[in-house]
Amino acid sequence: MRVCTQPDDKTAAEIERITSERGISKSQFLLEALNHFMSCNGQKSITGGPIKAGYDLAVSTADQKQSEIDGLKAEVDCLKASLEETSSQAEKAQEQLALTRSDADKVHGEVSRLSKALQEAQSKAEKESIERTQAQREASKFNEDVQGLRTELEHSRGVIKLKDDEIGFLRATIHQLSDKIPRALPMSEEEARAKQWWKFW
Repeated sequence: MRVCTQPDDKTAAEIERITSERGISKSQFLLEALNHFMSCNGQKSITGGPIKAGYDLAVSTADQKQSEIDGLKAEVDCLKASLEETSSQAEKAQEQLALTRSDADKVHGEVSRLSKALQEAQSKAEKESIERTQAQREASKFNEDVQGLRTELEHSRGVIKLKDDEIGFLRATIHQLSDKIPRALPMSEEEARAKQWWKFW
């Protein structure tokens, strides 16, 4: 036999207060209340018949509910522990994420610095390449100028050699003429007297 009833709010609150103060379950409180009620009606104990069967069923049902409640409490405690562990893991993950973001910011800063340095190096290399190209052009022009000067120098040497040959020829001619001219000129009067030559002209 199963007997079901729903106490009013005031009675439920009183039952909650008494069970909390005595540290017993509600099913145990109900059993004690039932025993007390039965005793007050002239029955010291429940010994047999339908009442005993109903009593045993009520006790079994109460124990089953209490077991279910205990199981639910254990499950709740397990879930609480799992939640606390998950929360702890979440906090650690958040801390790790913060560290990862910090590292990422550092890497980003380093990448930016290296990128800037690379751009500066490329700009410097391009500038040096332009300067080197300009220097090569200037060197090429200088070589062309030098080659032109060498050609002009060789030409000047040739002209000088021709002039030297001409001067040498003129000197030889002058020397020959210098030897012939004194012989062709008449002696002076003093020279003639000194040599006792007769002057016929």
